[in-house]
Amino acid sequence: MKKLIFALLGTTFLTVACTSSPNSTDSTPAVAREAVSSVQDVQEQSQSSPTPEVLDWDGRWSGVIPCASCPGIEVDLTLNNDGTFRMREEYQDRGGSHFVTEGTMTWDEATRVLTLKSEDRKQKLLFEGEGEAIYLDAEGNPLPIYRLNKQAEYRAPGQQLILPLQGIRVEDNKVLFTGLLNFKEAQEGGFKSVRGDTIIDCDTRHVTFRDATYYPEVDAVGERIASITHMVQGGFRLSGSSADSVLLQVAETFCPNR
Repeated sequence: MKKLIFALLGTTFLTVACTSSPNSTDSTPAVAREAVSSVQDVQEQSQSSPTPEVLDWDGRWSGVIPCASCPGIEVDLTLNNDGTFRMREEYQDRGGSHFVTEGTMTWDEATRVLTLKSEDRKQKLLFEGEGEAIYLDAEGNPLPIYRLNKQAEYRAPGQQLILPLQGIRVEDNKVLFTGLLNFKEAQEGGFKSVRGDTIIDCDTRHVTFRDATYYPEVDAVGERIASITHMVQGGFRLSGSSADSVLLQVAETFCPNR
């Protein structure tokens, strides 16, 4: 059954990837190029601006922070360019137990601190470097092990792939990363989301997975459907247009000599 689910996942990618885009003149769509763009120079602004004037501050930030009564808390923070945020926190090993916080944010350019405010909470994050944010305690001191990383987001029709830019590795002409893949519609087997390790062979454009977990709702929400803790045999080969395949977008962005 587990191998069947992966076979179905591979079939889904093949079906989408083989759909050509007749109007495409650039094999790498804008969303893929923007995902790896560098931070531009910060323009002079007031210290209490609602949002930082940085190219890629908005979007999704994720990480696992310490937890006193569980292995860790998975944090998924979305910063919106209208000055609002949404934070989802899930306790590991508690059967999907999670809570969501929404509110507004204020940016202090002098300290590079973003303050998140909701009805019952206030949390400060220090933007230490490109793609990294660190929690601050009540006195404003950094908590180095409480860290979030900027996530790259790739989109194609019916697909969304979220993965940490700093977690992408290229070894032996292979692209390796741990990502979260969402589908707009439920796939055969009942899942809309899968989280796991992905390996893309840049020479053959072949994709394999390992340590994958499937969920019934997007963003890894709901009771887990199935888990596979070993390298899945077979996989599938990427083909078609990158406009129709999030994994092909990653391959064309990070593979050497692409």
